Amino acid sequence: MDKLPEPLFLEILSRLDDLADVSRCRIASKTFETAYPHLRSINQQCTLKRYLNSRPGTGVSGEMKSLSISDFWLQSCRRRSVLLSLVSSYYRKVKIEMVKKQNQLSVKNAWLSVENLSPTPMLTSLTLESVRLVRLNKCFPNLKFLNLIGVSGLKAPCIHLLNLKTCHWTVPDSLFSLTLITPTLSTLRLECIKSTRLDVEAPKLFHIHLDIEPRNFEIKKFENLKTVWLKSRNIGDLFETFELAETVENLTVDTRDWPRGATGSSNFTVKCVFTIFPNVSSLCIKSNVWSGFEACYRPLYWETWDVRKALKAFSAYLLLVYPSVTFSCVSGVLDGCMGVSEVSLLIHDDVDSTVSKSFISRCMTQCRPRLNWRWGIWREGMEDSWITDFDGLSG
Repeated sequence: MDKLPEPLFLEILSRLDDLADVSRCRIASKTFETAYPHLRSINQQCTLKRYLNSRPGTGVSGEMKSLSISDFWLQSCRRRSVLLSLVSSYYRKVKIEMVKKQNQLSVKNAWLSVENLSPTPMLTSLTLESVRLVRLNKCFPNLKFLNLIGVSGLKAPCIHLLNLKTCHWTVPDSLFSLTLITPTLSTLRLECIKSTRLDVEAPKLFHIHLDIEPRNFEIKKFENLKTVWLKSRNIGDLFETFELAETVENLTVDTRDWPRGATGSSNFTVKCVFTIFPNVSSLCIKSNVWSGFEACYRPLYWETWDVRKALKAFSAYLLLVYPSVTFSCVSGVLDGCMGVSEVSLLIHDDVDSTVSKSFISRCMTQCRPRLNWRWGIWREGMEDSWITDFDGLSG
């Protein structure tokens, strides 16, 4: 084993989830001991066994770039951790070259204290999951990547980070107001199940993924926005929160809380897509939105809106509850969007293969000609799979 190259030993050490295991490897092999000073990443997980035995951890190497710590919530929820102070103290002691590197910190299941915490400008990537925290901006002024998943303790926060590039925030129900001011942000993902007042000011935003309720949501006009993913119980109302978005090229729409096969109403229409996003070239409609669209289908509707040529690619997730209605809707979209050349349709895995094959055959023979068809199968919680052999359709 000692004949293996050093990079492989470093890869092994960086994948271990317990510092005690790292120490054991150092004792067991001289090569591990030699490689250890060059280690750049360590994962530390506080398990129940560690909690009961109260075993202390060991230090980190002098050139650490990545640190991941998962505490044990039964103990960490009862006392504040001084982890951030330790990390800040560590970075203040290292070489000035650390400022130029991508230094990452990931913390899970902890109550983090920020008392007497000095700013940590060296830290550029921060992930907090199931964490209590009361202050952010002053602690980490140079963050470029920020992930906040289930973070509590912030009261009406205003995230004002001048260098932030990517942000993913799952907003807790306890938060009633959120302001995001990020002049360099390019990618934003916001998940906010409960109605919360959201103010977003990010002029350079390129990609946005919103899973929110539209009430009390204020969004500034984005001059560089290209890709939009929208998910809401009321997708039509969420559309209205946007000003005219002429730069958007790729759009995906989804909704929550629609049971399979539901015949309720929906305020989503293809026309409203082009009203807000007139230059969208790729449109993807998820299954719940499409089901509501089918429920409100009116054949004469298509005569009332302008033929759009900007749309080039169209995809939809289908349930085929009523295949004839689904066909009419697909055909109507294609007739109304004469610029479409690429069509991707995914059929739910529970649909009988005979029904699927019949629907596929009808689309390819009766819809307008010269279309490039792509067919797939989808299921909740699973990756989409694309069909290359129609005889292999599951049922």
